[in-house]
Amino acid sequence: MLFFRDIWNRFLEFESNIGDLQSIVKVEKRRSEVLSKIKEFEGKETAQLVDRYRFLDLFPCTPQELKSIGYTEVINITGAAGKNHILQSIIEFEPDLPLPVPDYSQMIPYKPKAKALPGEHPVPG
Repeated sequence: MLFFRDIWNRFLEFESNIGDLQSIVKVEKRRSEVLSKIKEFEGKETAQLVDRYRFLDLFPCTPQELKSIGYTEVINITGAAGKNHILQSIIEFEPDLPLPVPDYSQMIPYKPKAKALPGEHPVPG
């Protein structure tokens, strides 16, 4: 039964990339009719909405919310712990070198003039 959902998801993705809005709406309607007839998807309309609004590995809900509505595909993507390992590595990243900071003592305020004479600026160049 999971095989049917994958086919419909790919067909919907194809229509979303190439088709117009009318064809996308038709495919979404046909997909929802077919999935409503399958016993595995009874009462999981929210999980179908998650499928509709997800993009690659980005989900519209947190992993805890996805588990609470019975969305099981997130376990395969994020791992058994329910955390996205790539996102976690970015969050925990600590740079070895500090970022460069400008020398504020050499900064002067910018005061534009309508008719500035050459050499009026205090800094040469």
